[in-house]
Amino acid sequence: MTRVVLVRFLVALVTIWGASMAIYFGIAALPGDPATVILGEEASPEAVASLQEQMNLDEPLVQRYFGWLGGFVHGDLGESFATGTPRPVWPLISGKIRNTLVLTGATLLIL
Repeated sequence: MTRVVLVRFLVALVTIWGASMAIYFGIAALPGDPATVILGEEASPEAVASLQEQMNLDEPLVQRYFGWLGGFVHGDLGESFATGTPRPVWPLISGKIRNTLVLTGATLLIL
Protein backbone atom coordinates (compact mmCIF):
# COMPACT_ATOMS: atom_id res chain seq x y z
CA MET A 1 0.00 0.00 0.00
CA THR A 2 2.84 2.39 0.84
CA ARG A 3 4.43 1.68 -2.52
CA VAL A 4 1.19 2.54 -4.37
CA VAL A 5 0.89 5.84 -2.50
CA LEU A 6 4.54 6.67 -3.18
CA VAL A 7 4.21 5.87 -6.88
CA ARG A 8 1.05 7.99 -7.17
CA PHE A 9 2.77 10.84 -5.38
CA LEU A 10 5.77 10.71 -7.71
CA VAL A 11 3.53 10.49 -10.78
CA ALA A 12 1.60 13.51 -9.50
CA LEU A 13 4.83 15.49 -9.03
CA VAL A 14 6.04 14.65 -12.54
CA THR A 15 2.62 15.54 -13.96
CA ILE A 16 2.55 18.89 -12.16
CA TRP A 17 6.10 19.64 -13.30
CA GLY A 18 5.24 18.73 -16.89
CA ALA A 19 2.09 20.86 -16.79
CA SER A 20 4.04 23.81 -15.38
CA MET A 21 6.57 23.51 -18.20
CA ALA A 22 3.88 23.23 -20.87
CA ILE A 23 2.01 26.25 -19.53
CA TYR A 24 5.13 28.38 -18.96
CA PHE A 25 6.67 27.72 -22.36
CA GLY A 26 3.27 27.83 -24.08
CA ILE A 27 2.58 31.30 -22.70
CA ALA A 28 6.09 32.41 -23.64
CA ALA A 29 5.43 31.27 -27.23
CA LEU A 30 2.43 33.58 -27.56
CA PRO A 31 3.03 36.53 -29.87
CA GLY A 32 3.67 39.94 -28.41
CA ASP A 33 5.71 41.38 -25.59
CA PRO A 34 4.11 41.40 -22.13
CA ALA A 35 5.75 44.71 -21.22
CA THR A 36 4.35 46.37 -24.35
CA VAL A 37 0.91 44.91 -23.67
CA ILE A 38 0.91 46.22 -20.10
CA LEU A 39 2.22 49.69 -20.96
CA GLY A 40 0.45 50.07 -24.28
CA GLU A 41 1.71 50.62 -27.80
CA GLU A 42 2.46 54.30 -27.18
CA ALA A 43 4.90 53.60 -24.32
CA SER A 44 8.45 54.80 -24.75
CA PRO A 45 11.14 52.23 -25.54
CA GLU A 46 12.86 53.16 -22.25
CA ALA A 47 9.71 52.42 -20.24
CA VAL A 48 9.24 49.09 -22.03
CA ALA A 49 12.90 48.16 -21.43
CA SER A 50 12.58 49.10 -17.75
CA LEU A 51 9.48 46.94 -17.29
CA GLN A 52 11.12 44.07 -19.19
CA GLU A 53 14.04 44.26 -16.78
CA GLN A 54 11.68 44.40 -13.77
CA MET A 55 9.82 41.33 -15.07
CA ASN A 56 13.12 39.55 -15.91
CA LEU A 57 12.12 39.35 -19.57
CA ASP A 58 15.68 40.26 -20.50
CA GLU A 59 16.87 36.84 -19.23
CA PRO A 60 16.82 33.64 -21.33
CA LEU A 61 13.52 31.73 -21.20
CA VAL A 62 14.95 28.61 -19.55
CA GLN A 63 16.66 30.71 -16.88
CA ARG A 64 13.38 32.53 -16.18
CA TYR A 65 11.51 29.20 -15.90
CA PHE A 66 13.96 27.70 -13.42
CA GLY A 67 14.03 30.97 -11.48
CA TRP A 68 10.25 30.84 -11.24
CA LEU A 69 10.34 27.13 -10.34
CA GLY A 70 12.91 27.76 -7.60
CA GLY A 71 10.76 30.55 -6.19
CA PHE A 72 7.69 28.32 -6.35
CA VAL A 73 9.45 25.55 -4.42
CA HIS A 74 10.30 28.11 -1.73
CA GLY A 75 6.75 29.49 -1.58
CA ASP A 76 7.27 32.56 -3.77
CA LEU A 77 4.65 32.44 -6.52
CA GLY A 78 5.90 35.63 -8.12
CA GLU A 79 4.07 38.82 -8.95
CA SER A 80 1.03 39.52 -11.08
CA PHE A 81 1.23 42.44 -13.47
CA ALA A 82 -2.39 42.03 -14.59
CA THR A 83 -3.47 45.29 -12.97
CA GLY A 84 -0.51 47.25 -14.31
CA THR A 85 1.28 47.37 -10.96
CA PRO A 86 3.10 44.36 -9.52
CA ARG A 87 1.14 42.53 -6.82
CA PRO A 88 2.11 39.27 -5.09
CA VAL A 89 0.25 36.29 -6.53
CA TRP A 90 -0.34 34.46 -3.23
CA PRO A 91 -2.94 36.92 -1.83
CA LEU A 92 -4.78 36.76 -5.16
CA ILE A 93 -5.19 32.98 -5.06
CA SER A 94 -5.13 32.20 -1.33
CA GLY A 95 -8.89 32.68 -0.94
CA LYS A 96 -9.56 30.10 -3.64
CA ILE A 97 -6.98 27.49 -2.66
CA ARG A 98 -9.22 25.76 -0.09
CA ASN A 99 -11.82 24.78 -2.68
CA THR A 100 -9.08 23.58 -5.02
CA LEU A 101 -7.59 21.37 -2.31
CA VAL A 102 -11.01 19.92 -1.42
CA LEU A 103 -11.66 19.03 -5.08
CA THR A 104 -8.15 17.59 -5.46
CA GLY A 105 -8.56 15.47 -2.32
CA ALA A 106 -11.92 14.15 -3.46
CA THR A 107 -10.45 13.26 -6.84
CA LEU A 108 -7.53 11.42 -5.25
CA LEU A 109 -9.92 9.43 -3.04
CA ILE A 110 -12.02 8.42 -6.06
CA LEU A 111 -9.03 7.35 -8.13
